[in-house]
Amino acid sequence: MKRLNFVKFLGLLALLFVVGVGCDDEKEDTPLTSVYQTQWRGTYRGDNNFEREYDMIAFSSDTQGFCIHKDGEENSYSDFRYKQDNKIINIYDLYSFGGTWWIMKLTQSEMILQGYRNNDGSTETLTLTRLY
Repeated sequence: MKRLNFVKFLGLLALLFVVGVGCDDEKEDTPLTSVYQTQWRGTYRGDNNFEREYDMIAFSSDTQGFCIHKDGEENSYSDFRYKQDNKIINIYDLYSFGGTWWIMKLTQSEMILQGYRNNDGSTETLTLTRLY
């Protein structure tokens, strides 16, 4: 009888482990509604196949943030202001990717932003992975 209870106990532990692992995967894919107090790393892609890697893009308060990227051998640091309105983020005071961005995807682990710089319909994209 003790052996049967022990086997049931092990089965229950295995079931709880499997359910717990599944919950963690679902949590990462849940949507976010705000970028407030998040940090990201990723790639900007613009016209003429231009790419720039960003080591960090941080939305540190509800209106301000900063970004860090390599500029030659040195890190370049820039502050910016932003305003998020549902699926749109307006980024101000930043030459490299300032402007209006559409939030195409925003989850616990990934953010994809798309913008339009020119009147010819060409797009620019920021593909980001969450750091914090």
